Amino acid sequence: MKKALLVALLVCQTCSAHEFWIEPSSYRPAPGDTLSLRLLVGVGVVGDALANIPEWYTRFEARGPEGPGKVEGDLGDEPAGRLRISAAGTWLVGYQSTIRRAEIPVAKFNTYLHDAGLDRIAKLRAERGHQQRVGREAYTRFAKTLVHTPGAPFNPEMAGARFGFELEIVPLADPRALEDGGLPVQLLFRGAPLAGALVIALQKDRKDRIEQRTDQQGRAVLALDGPGPWLLNAVHMLEVEGTLADWESYWASLTLSLTTD
Repeated sequence: MKKALLVALLVCQTCSAHEFWIEPSSYRPAPGDTLSLRLLVGVGVVGDALANIPEWYTRFEARGPEGPGKVEGDLGDEPAGRLRISAAGTWLVGYQSTIRRAEIPVAKFNTYLHDAGLDRIAKLRAERGHQQRVGREAYTRFAKTLVHTPGAPFNPEMAGARFGFELEIVPLADPRALEDGGLPVQLLFRGAPLAGALVIALQKDRKDRIEQRTDQQGRAVLALDGPGPWLLNAVHMLEVEGTLADWESYWASLTLSLTTD
């Protein structure tokens, strides 16, 4: 068994209540390059790599200037995927995990609700006297990354393309040319704007995080104030009835870079 596969199996045991994202080998690949795509799970923007385990995802695909692109990867590969940049322009890669379940200790679950901005769920647990109950959660992760070849016109329609994920962060402007105020994004749940959700932006080597709740149109403007890669996250949670989970959560992430050509 490959070392990467062993690492993936170990990391999977602690996948819940952490960030999950795609890290491309370059945010500015040249036409003809083969882009490596790492799947990372961790806290902040420091994570462990997951291998390519087909049983763990239902979609791992790309869209580019000429239409769909093929993400390749074999069982146990790390980086988990490869994408050939066949044409200049804007490319988007998406990953959808299978549904997974976890039982999260009380203190960790309460902290998770606070950090993810899930105040409504925390309030509901408090009203029912359930603050000391273990968090029995079913969760699905939806990750995207946006890359662009240098010198080519930026395609806002491609950048804002929807994969149809249950929870999805959609950029509404070219991240390389932000106007005053920051990067506008829209958060969609099952195709409709999601209001009141917390969208968080993280960057390596900085302790603070930038966050903004979405308005009635599911929009938020993130005051990204540094060049280079950023990780955007959002979580939505619903109560469910069942013997295996009390809550079902949906995790969305988007990685992109503000670095200019």
